[in-house]
Amino acid sequence: MVEVTKEVISGPVELDVCRKCQFMWFDPGESEAMPALPPNAEPEMHPKAREALALAEIEGFRSRHEPGILDPPDEWWKWLVTMAGYPAEDDPGLLSRKPILTWVFSILIVLFSVLAFGDLDSAVGAFGLIPAEFSRWGGATFLTSFFVHAGLLHLIGNVYFLMIFGDNVEDAVGHVRFAILLIGSILLGDAFHIMSDPDSTVPCIGASGGIAGLLAFYGLAFPHVRIQFVFFVTFLRIPALVLLVIWVGVQVFGVSLQTNGIGHVSYASHLGGATVGIIAWSLWRKDL
Repeated sequence: MVEVTKEVISGPVELDVCRKCQFMWFDPGESEAMPALPPNAEPEMHPKAREALALAEIEGFRSRHEPGILDPPDEWWKWLVTMAGYPAEDDPGLLSRKPILTWVFSILIVLFSVLAFGDLDSAVGAFGLIPAEFSRWGGATFLTSFFVHAGLLHLIGNVYFLMIFGDNVEDAVGHVRFAILLIGSILLGDAFHIMSDPDSTVPCIGASGGIAGLLAFYGLAFPHVRIQFVFFVTFLRIPALVLLVIWVGVQVFGVSLQTNGIGHVSYASHLGGATVGIIAWSLWRKDL
């Protein structure tokens, strides 16, 4: 809501106007202070009737512009990404600042990964994080592993998640805090991965540990933004906070598989990154 000053006969009146739907909120006495209707206009409605009509109009607007939980996406590109298995935001609102760091990190990930595709085995061995040798290059592989990916689908998925959720997080916390959040998520995610199997000599690569911190922060900072996705050929729109809880549960289950040598996904690194996102939200939420 924004405040708009309206000059009337009795003096200025402060009105609250919704940026998105343009409806006005009248505090007690403000409606009565507005100018009277011309003589040929319809007679003024009773305040309770006017309130009921306004509520009906708002409900009608909501039903037209807020699709139900099972309704399909309303934009063509959201159809494409959801059918491909990726989530899409329902309507997170406009950004107040350019997500510069989100773009920069996304571009760097693409550049490093594409260059690594030329000799992927060598790149993974050189830049991947190896738990049994985590101090290689003075610990630099904690960060270099973030920029290398195992294939095109791995790269597209992580960059998409970074772009779709990172811009809102950067807009909410600012560039400096965004960098702190992302780098902290990368480092703690790597630390969790090492602790899950300290003797492993298998290199770990990918940006998902760092991005997990952004996802956790997003779910807590924008709990009511609905996320669209396809589940068993059915379109769903679920609040971000609900999906975050489900996602954390999946990661906890995944860790049990990981510790038993099942699968190639580092669920521990996801939980480590998410931990940083939760801590950052608890520290910064008053400033949001």
